Amino acid sequence: MIKDTMRGQEKTTGEPSVPQSIGQRLQRVREEKGISYEQVSQDTKISIGNLKSMENNAYQKLPADTFTKGLLALYAEYLGLDGPEMAIKFLQQRNAEGKNPVQTPKETFRDSQTLSAKRLAEPSHIPSSTVAVIILCLIVLSFTAFCLYTGWNPFNFITDKTKTLSSTVLETIQPTQEPKPEVVEAESLQLEAAFHLDSPVEVTIDNQTPVKELYTKGTKAIWNAKHEILVVFPHPDSAEIVLNGSPHHFPSQQNNSYPLHIQTFRPE
Repeated sequence: MIKDTMRGQEKTTGEPSVPQSIGQRLQRVREEKGISYEQVSQDTKISIGNLKSMENNAYQKLPADTFTKGLLALYAEYLGLDGPEMAIKFLQQRNAEGKNPVQTPKETFRDSQTLSAKRLAEPSHIPSSTVAVIILCLIVLSFTAFCLYTGWNPFNFITDKTKTLSSTVLETIQPTQEPKPEVVEAESLQLEAAFHLDSPVEVTIDNQTPVKELYTKGTKAIWNAKHEILVVFPHPDSAEIVLNGSPHHFPSQQNNSYPLHIQTFRPE
């Protein structure tokens, strides 16, 4: 549309047209659109200094050819022109005028640090690894603040859990040890138990099949055996024990129970 307007102006003018430089054409189109340098720089991320250098054909103030070509193409496309074509003509025009820039070492270093036009126009991106580190730091800080606020010590919690787990594993791995029998000199055995608590007990008499029975509080049980008797109580001090008419001590704990194992001994 801009090209057609220019042709129309050339036809209606009686004077011969003077060819415009690429920089002049960029300036004219920008002014016709009423766009300021500041607006162009904000939209394209091209510095105002480079915009003015392109419009004024100040070749010496522009960066290396690769970057200049990208900047000019971006600027031209922003104004609605053919970016690649304008960039090529801009460099051809500079070469025709014999104004190839001779850069000092300082300028060469500066240009090597300059980003391409497209990268200048693109928004910056944060690497995913950096985002992951930031999130991890936030989690650690939040967890630390929670522990300080509540007074909870996670290390004590882990230690307690580890001890409990170790005890459970050891109890599972260790084989169940049979209680060592108590030997008494007698012809036979009579064991009485007066229960203080409701207790399910397991009774084995003379190596017969064990029998499980439930005795309620206040009841009394009497067991007779010729050679051996084993009574397993579930609770400590759950009954008064009498052996062959004499009071007998309550058994100690072994493997989470209280077994009372008695055998007879007959002297020859």
